[in-house]
Amino acid sequence: IEVGEPHSIVFEEATASFNVNESAPLGYIIGRVSASAMYKKDERNIRYYLEMRENATVPFEVSEKSGIIRLSQELDYETQREYSFNILAKLAGFGGQTSIVVTVHVKDSNDHSPIWAAKWMRQGPIAVPSDAAVGTVFLKVDALDLDSGDNARIGYKLSSDSQVPFSVDFETGEISLANPLKKGENEWNLSIWAVDAGRPLPRSTFLNLVFYRNGTKVPAKPKPVVGTEPSNNHAPLFDEFSGPVEIREDVEIGTAIAVISASDNDVGYGGLVRYSMSDDYFTIEPETGVIRVAGDLTELLRPGVTVLSRDVEISASDEGSPRKSSKKTVKIRIEDVNNHAPQFQEVPGRLIPQQTNVTISAGQEHPSSGMVNTTANIKDHYDFLIKATCRQKEAGNLEATAKVRLTITDRNDAMPIFTLEADQYETTISDQLAPFSDVIRVEASDADEGINGQIYYSLVNRSADFTVDPITGWIRSLRHLRSGVYNLKVRSEDRTSRLLYNDPDQIQPAWMKDVVITVTETKRRHLKLLVANKLINGYRSDIEQLAAVVRVDIPPNEAAQGGPIHLDVVEDDLKHWFSLRESGNLEWQLYTVGIFCLQFSLFF
Repeated sequence: IEVGEPHSIVFEEATASFNVNESAPLGYIIGRVSASAMYKKDERNIRYYLEMRENATVPFEVSEKSGIIRLSQELDYETQREYSFNILAKLAGFGGQTSIVVTVHVKDSNDHSPIWAAKWMRQGPIAVPSDAAVGTVFLKVDALDLDSGDNARIGYKLSSDSQVPFSVDFETGEISLANPLKKGENEWNLSIWAVDAGRPLPRSTFLNLVFYRNGTKVPAKPKPVVGTEPSNNHAPLFDEFSGPVEIREDVEIGTAIAVISASDNDVGYGGLVRYSMSDDYFTIEPETGVIRVAGDLTELLRPGVTVLSRDVEISASDEGSPRKSSKKTVKIRIEDVNNHAPQFQEVPGRLIPQQTNVTISAGQEHPSSGMVNTTANIKDHYDFLIKATCRQKEAGNLEATAKVRLTITDRNDAMPIFTLEADQYETTISDQLAPFSDVIRVEASDADEGINGQIYYSLVNRSADFTVDPITGWIRSLRHLRSGVYNLKVRSEDRTSRLLYNDPDQIQPAWMKDVVITVTETKRRHLKLLVANKLINGYRSDIEQLAAVVRVDIPPNEAAQGGPIHLDVVEDDLKHWFSLRESGNLEWQLYTVGIFCLQFSLFF
């Protein structure tokens, strides 16, 4: 009597640790835990559950089937920096279970603007002696930031409606005389900006100060700290998306299947969009919006189902205060493929006569294994009777016969070979090529027949820029590409080797070929801009103001030559304080909440 070991499961490690930024959107994947089973087939029956400690709650949830841990509530680094909880894994139907201790470390994000000390709320006008020497320090300002690390590192900048004879030290905040005082100038109004070094965008506030020449009339006390972050007035809006997304059930995990995008009309963190979704079989990259396959899609299609439609909900949220979000449903159609080989059913104690197609090699009956060989060449079809005897101890002999139909089929003895004789595929494209455009086609041939001769293409290393159609061999772009050289390696396999990978007699080596794609930069030329400055209120940073109207100085009949015209702000550290809006007829409007000197770049 053989006694089988009990069905059991176990986590390989007793603990698991993950990191997450406090600004991560709801639904963000923090990590995954996975238990292993003594019997491999039991692993699909493992279920995962959160176990709270001392009735505490945590801002996370775990997928019952996959063990993926997601964010379910907003985090605050300044309130709590670490969470610890248990995840329980149970084997459905057998009672086996195990647990793992999970620790999540919350990382700081740049969610606080610098704040000025209370003393600056009482700061009055500052007297400047007429004979003050250049370099004289009159004041040292300081601000605080509740964030940590670089997010809390502050620098200081000066701005004013007019030229002033003062400067501020970026590191220390010391305000000093930069130029001699001019005759006739007795009063100077300026703003000192406190800017942190946070990523992905800095945050800032400003302080209003008044300086006056000593011995002249003392001006009124300035309005103190008025600088605030721009208000978050808009939720992200999804761009138009043509669906549904159609894929095959055998697509590899990690394959990019679509890109979704959203825009936000706010500035600063209010316009910074992040994506998330909650699905066991698909995931989305938070920054880029690329949707990828995250699970085995064959688990979704039941026997007999040829096409399955699955709706996945995607959330786009900004990082403004308060945070705003929008949702969009994307329909994904999953097509069934012939990826299951037929199997004989086991019937204990008897054999059922049936008509079955089998593949044979070359002998006589083998009583112990049931293998049937031939001793001579046979026709395409050959019918004969096999007497199968089932012996059972203490019960005599039980006999049954089965009629077997033998069919000679092609053997998978040839590998797919690329038809190109050169060492590599090469092509050149423009950096203006639209996403999901055909770039180059690879092609291979296989001398086998039927499924043995069907070819499947794939990329050896996953790429965020390109994908290959597994059936046609077309390599397509996934997004707008920068100029440069992209090196890919594409693989061709026959379908039998891919499906029957456990049978060494059915496998042929994959054939690989290099693909070199050169992306050229579109020729650009600089054109003349006409800028009309507008008078704005330097004390109102909380509203959008029209700062300038910019027009391209080009004859209308030449505007359409060379493609569309684009206008952008050059300085990266100022982009989040300004927005350009096209108003038509080669004219743009510049809106701002601060006062800065800008340069523009124009290209097409």
